[in-house]
Amino acid sequence: MNVPFAAILCVLCWRLQKVGFLTAGTYPLALAAVAVWFAFQTWGIIRTNRDLILGNKIYPKEDRYEFRQVAILELTYIVNFGSELAVVSMLPTFFETTFDLPKATAGLLASCFAFVNLIARPAGGLHRVVADVHAVAVGHLVLDQLGMHAHLGRRRHLVCIELVDDHRPGVEAIARGAHLQCTGRRVEV
Repeated sequence: MNVPFAAILCVLCWRLQKVGFLTAGTYPLALAAVAVWFAFQTWGIIRTNRDLILGNKIYPKEDRYEFRQVAILELTYIVNFGSELAVVSMLPTFFETTFDLPKATAGLLASCFAFVNLIARPAGGLHRVVADVHAVAVGHLVLDQLGMHAHLGRRRHLVCIELVDDHRPGVEAIARGAHLQCTGRRVEV
């Protein structure tokens, strides 16, 4: 995925030179900057994956991602980011024509969309963390109501509930009345 990105940056430099944004002197500098970025990025990829490339390290099959999985995730990001850019670029015109606003006011209102997006993404992640903490707290309250108390003593045997996992192994084990041994966030019956 590094090569197509560098190629499109080179095409962008060429197009900017064609419209006169880059001069004959700055066009080679822009291409050189792309080449330096490409070399830096490629070196980082090789340095990070050196043990895998040399065969010194092998990940278990269940921990490996297929290339198409990574490509689909990248494509999804590209499409979503492109859609956001399209909305941000046409929103001022929409406000201007629909509500008869001056250009400056329409641009100011449209910039609020990008600002809200900038705030909403991290806030959504923070909300998820808070929801996870509350779910675990509710699980402990349920256990207290059932008379099962979690102990973090020397034995390290716990009766616990995992409300944040998709498969929720703790709920099934509690239903069977089993004791669970918890190590970190991993639950073993």
